[in-house]
Amino acid sequence: MPQVQPEAAAPPGVSRAVLANLRAAAAVQAGLADVLRDAGLTVDRWRCLAHVAQVPGSSMSDVVDALLIAPATASRAVDALVDDGSLARALDPQDRRRVVLHVTRDGAQLLRRADAGVAAVARLHRI
Repeated sequence: MPQVQPEAAAPPGVSRAVLANLRAAAAVQAGLADVLRDAGLTVDRWRCLAHVAQVPGSSMSDVVDALLIAPATASRAVDALVDDGSLARALDPQDRRRVVLHVTRDGAQLLRRADAGVAAVARLHRI
């Protein structure tokens, strides 16, 4: 993750704006957790599954970089999605040392089941 160097003093209102954004992000996360639970997903698993659906052939490091999550978090989420048949691992045909991820038919169906709830949370928070 990029390192941010703090300035000597933040302009007035910056802390308030950052806190407001963090509160909004926490509210979205809580709303997503509620609707995704009904679909049998956690937020981290949904994020990984949705990313791989958008970028088929992603590697674990691609997932970590795109989602700005810890490697251990990505590993736990992807392992669970592979175990339940939502994601499949395969060797990259261009570089057989690299493992890539693909959404399975079950995984695509799981994303479709989650779509309405995710859309409702997005509307509620005007995203």
